[in-house]
Amino acid sequence: MFMLKHIFFTLATLGSLQALAQATQPFTVKFSAGNTPVTKVELARYTLKNGARRDSGVITNGQAVIHGTVYADRQKGQLLATFSGRQHSYLFYLEPGIINVSYDAASNHFHVVGGKLNKDLEAYNTLFYHFLDTLQAPNKTDANYQFSPLVLENKIHVIAQFVKTHPASAVALDELNEYAVRGKDAATTEQLFKQLAPALRTSATGTELATRIKGMNTLKTGDVAPGFSIPDPDGKNISLAAFKGKYVLVDFWATWCAPCIAEIPNMVKAYDAYKDHNFEIISISLDRPDSKDLWIKKIAEYKMTWPQVSELKWWNGPSALRYHINSVPANFLLDPSGKIIAMNLRGEDLQKKLRTVIPGVEQAFTIDGKIASDTAVTGKVYLAYEDNDDGQRDSAVLVNNTYHFAGTMKDGAIQAAITLEDRSLPNSKGRFKGFSQCYVMPGHTTIAHGPRFSDLHLQGSPVQQDADTFAAQRRMQQGVSEKERTVAFIKAHPASWYSFVLLEQTVIRTYDLTTEQADSLCDILSPGLKQYTRVKTLKALLEGRKVAKVGNMAPAFSQHSLDNKVVKLSDYKGRYVLVDFWASWCHPCRAENPNVTAAYHKYKDKGLNILSISLDASRDRWLEAVKHDKLEWTQVSNLQGFNDEVAVKYGIHAIPRNFLVGPDGRIVAMDLRGDDLDKRLGEIFR
Repeated sequence: MFMLKHIFFTLATLGSLQALAQATQPFTVKFSAGNTPVTKVELARYTLKNGARRDSGVITNGQAVIHGTVYADRQKGQLLATFSGRQHSYLFYLEPGIINVSYDAASNHFHVVGGKLNKDLEAYNTLFYHFLDTLQAPNKTDANYQFSPLVLENKIHVIAQFVKTHPASAVALDELNEYAVRGKDAATTEQLFKQLAPALRTSATGTELATRIKGMNTLKTGDVAPGFSIPDPDGKNISLAAFKGKYVLVDFWATWCAPCIAEIPNMVKAYDAYKDHNFEIISISLDRPDSKDLWIKKIAEYKMTWPQVSELKWWNGPSALRYHINSVPANFLLDPSGKIIAMNLRGEDLQKKLRTVIPGVEQAFTIDGKIASDTAVTGKVYLAYEDNDDGQRDSAVLVNNTYHFAGTMKDGAIQAAITLEDRSLPNSKGRFKGFSQCYVMPGHTTIAHGPRFSDLHLQGSPVQQDADTFAAQRRMQQGVSEKERTVAFIKAHPASWYSFVLLEQTVIRTYDLTTEQADSLCDILSPGLKQYTRVKTLKALLEGRKVAKVGNMAPAFSQHSLDNKVVKLSDYKGRYVLVDFWASWCHPCRAENPNVTAAYHKYKDKGLNILSISLDASRDRWLEAVKHDKLEWTQVSNLQGFNDEVAVKYGIHAIPRNFLVGPDGRIVAMDLRGDDLDKRLGEIFR
């Protein structure tokens, strides 16, 4: 594998020079391995005009001969010779005339004679072979050993020796350029580049190398991505700078790259999901100059509807050099400021990352379930869940004891309630057959039900794994309070949706945490979680709790009344007003309404005003309750339930709730119910 990849890059690094070729000239390569029988010899080479090709040698009396034509001033070839049961590889220059390549079995080294470049190459190889002989490594007998990462990273020292004695040799430039493709020592590479002769530094390969050095070992998360302006299929330049302010995936691919093609469906899904949510993809093709038509064809074939650009210079395009691309597919996810926030996102990892930085977008999910049973299970499977406070229902037919659901979600996960029922039967005859509950995330989840339907085994839901972990801690930590356990879990898992679920439950249901404690835990949630609407709502609710307190100014608001007039809290400036939160579906609220009505009748002539805010979602039910309970004072609502912006401003997560606001706009009392309401009003209106 190393050998093939090495051929690919080494031959490609000379591509820019081949455009400068003068008249073509013939060459003859003669290869001999001494007394070692040679079974196969090939010559691999690359030209911009003809692309990659291999020529087979004719073997006679142990010597192989290959004829060809030199198409460039400086062109490399790679001899692939099979003898002693394995394939050996050797790189050299294709120069006009006869080139003799030989293999010395005693030293396990190749040698070349023929041409000025090969003379310099032989001098370089003398240093390189000595380096290989002295390097300590366990796999030195491996045929691909000279292309291993260990050799690559130490090879820069050999190049340094050669540059010192041959600063004007094109071999020095080529070896340094080859190292820069995959090497990491940018500082040393730059120093050696400056030691080369000026003519080499300003040559086409020299200019290419200068650009490549800038990209070496520099791109990491947190860095500003290099800019570019590259032609699209119509020749119009597309600039990265034009997309500033968006999340951008800079994607490197090629039509000849099978893994790239396999990755395209994942990119299409991600693009379709996020293209309307401040996200863009720019695909940069590393295709060859003669592949433009194929490139355009594949764009249409694979439905790549986002911006497509290419310099059509294979590995030698300026963008590939700046981003130090040495394999494809490769990608870089940029934030709106142009900084790299992730690299090489494959498969579902791309959408997982996008969910953390661009939450709130409806994400697709699928559930494939299977019920363990020796006989056919009858009935249907029903799914119920809430997503961003919106209830959803679905059902699926059983096929060979399996079921399938598909849907979308805005939250980071949904708590799915799954029931198995045969609704053709009455309740007394076994209609209900099982119930199970689990967390499902965007993407694909598989559920295996045991013989008992509630026994689940899930794959594809880390949130459920976190829920299971917390449940296990609850069983094992008997002496730890629920509050302590919750706080510890949230601090240890700030990026988990389940941490948010625990925090929300604690704030809204159990009241174990003070507002300040809950707010500090909300602050440590990951930036990705903080982008979800539900998390933002919880944070706003906590802020409302801190603001809506006795002694503080009541948060200002305006809403529409029953007759669709705008009512403002400021309309009551200079008067006492009871701001009352309720809903038609809230039984404690309805039970409290007679007390509120009595207080209104008793104190309205003394200066009491009431402004009721309904957290209903249905206008008809709201109107019916107002009429039934004979609520004579001003009623307002935006019919958004607990998502009502006024409810959030006041930190409302449970009703009934009220705030008595004084003439100066400050809250003078809260949660006055029953006799307490009459008593407090009696103190004010004596």
